[in-house]
Amino acid sequence: MEGLCGLEVLLLWAGIITLANCQITTTAGQQITASSPLQCSYTVTPIRFGLQIDITSSTPVNYTININEEGRPGTGRPITVQQSNQKSSHEIKHLKPCTDYEHSVTYRDGAGEEKTCSYTEKKTRTTEISKDDIKDVSCLPGHVCYRSDWDISSSLSTPNRNPSVRCDNKTFCVKPGYDDICSDFTTSFTSENCPNVSFNRTTNIPVDFLNPSEINHIVSTKLPAKMEPKLPPNCKNLSVNYTCWERGRVSESKLVSELEPFTDYSCIGQIKNNTDTIQNTTAVHVRIDCDFTIINRESRATSKSIDLGWKITSEKCQDVLHELDKLSYDCSCDPFYYNQTHRIETNKQPSGGTCHITGLEPHVYYYCDIKLMYNNNQVTRSYGISERTGGENFLVFFIIMASIVVAVVVCIMKCRKSTNDVNEDVMLQSTAIYVNVQTPGWLHKKDS
Repeated sequence: MEGLCGLEVLLLWAGIITLANCQITTTAGQQITASSPLQCSYTVTPIRFGLQIDITSSTPVNYTININEEGRPGTGRPITVQQSNQKSSHEIKHLKPCTDYEHSVTYRDGAGEEKTCSYTEKKTRTTEISKDDIKDVSCLPGHVCYRSDWDISSSLSTPNRNPSVRCDNKTFCVKPGYDDICSDFTTSFTSENCPNVSFNRTTNIPVDFLNPSEINHIVSTKLPAKMEPKLPPNCKNLSVNYTCWERGRVSESKLVSELEPFTDYSCIGQIKNNTDTIQNTTAVHVRIDCDFTIINRESRATSKSIDLGWKITSEKCQDVLHELDKLSYDCSCDPFYYNQTHRIETNKQPSGGTCHITGLEPHVYYYCDIKLMYNNNQVTRSYGISERTGGENFLVFFIIMASIVVAVVVCIMKCRKSTNDVNEDVMLQSTAIYVNVQTPGWLHKKDS
C-alpha cells in the first residue's frame, strides 16, 4: 500500500476503522477514503419480561449495553453485543415489572476511548406482570417453586414469610412450614411498583413434603418408656410405630415399653399414613437412668456381725421397681484401721434389701456402704453407715469379775476380824487373790 496516513495504516491492517479523513491507495491501485467519525444511536422499547434495545450504526463494532434500576447503580447488567449490520435488536429479559431502568450503549473508538451512542431518554419503565407470567414447576424437593422470565425475587410473599431460594436464575422456591403440610399453601405475588397487580397462587402440600429429620420425638424420662412424635397437625392419618435396638445388639429388637434403664438404645419409627408405610424416621437415641434413693436405712451390730436394711425409691422408675430383675445390691464393711474388707451380696426385695455381714472383729468401728447395681454395673453412689460391733458379753465378764473381787476382799476382812477376836495369838497368814481383770479404760485404748 502507498500513501497511508501514519497511524491509520496500522489501524487499517488491524481491521479498525480510522476516524481521520485521508486517502489510502492499495497496491492494486484501489483508493479507500476513511469514513467520517463513527455515529451510533439506539432506541428502547418495553416488551414482556424486559426491554428491547435497537442499535443503529454506520459501522459494525462491539457495543456494551448497560442497564440498571433507577438510582441503584449496583444492579447494573453490562451486556456485550456484536454489531454486524447497520441495525440490530437485542432483548434484555428477566427484569422487574413496573420498574424504571436507566440505560446506555457504549463502544470504544480506534484510540481506545469509550464513546456513548446517542439516545433521547435515559430511562424506560417495564410493563406490568400478569398471572400467566408465572408457572408452577418442581425442581427442589420439599419446596414450592415458581418460574418466570420476570425477576420476581421481591414479589413473593408467604404467610410465615418463608425465605425464597433460587433453583436457577429464573426459578424461585419457597419451603412451606412444618405446620403447612397436609394443607393449602398460599403464595401472594405483589409488586411495589405495580399497585394494581396482586394475585395468589394456592398449592396443596402433600404428606410427601414431610422431612423425617424435622420430626420432634418426645421421649419420656420415666419407665415404662414412651415415645410420642410431634407430627404436622393437619395430617390426621399419620402415626409412628417405633422399634428399638440396644447398642451393639442390632439383632434383638425391643418395643419402647420394653426398654430397660441404664441402657443406650437407638430407635427408628415407621411413619404410616393410615395403614401404608410411607417412610422411616431418623434414628433417635434413648436412655433412661433411674434416680434411685436409699431411704429408711437400718443397722444392727453384734460382736461379730452387722445387719443392714434399707428401702429404695425412684421418681423415674418407681412403677417398675418390682420388674427390675437385673437390679442388685452390694454391701461391704471395712474397718477403719485394718486393711480388710468384708463384702457380701444381699437379699433383694422389690423395693429394698437386707444383708448380713459376719466374721467381724469385736469392738471395732466399721464403715459399711451399700451400692446399687444394675446388670452388674454400679449405677448409684455408695451410701455409707458407720457401725461398731457389740462388746456386751465382754462387758458382762468384767462386771462379774469385779463383783467377785469385791466379795473376796470383804470376806477376807471379816475373817481377819473374827480370827483376832477368837485367838489374838494365832497369826493368820495374809492371803491375796489376783484377778487378771483390766480396768474399764482398756476398752478405749484398744479401740483407739
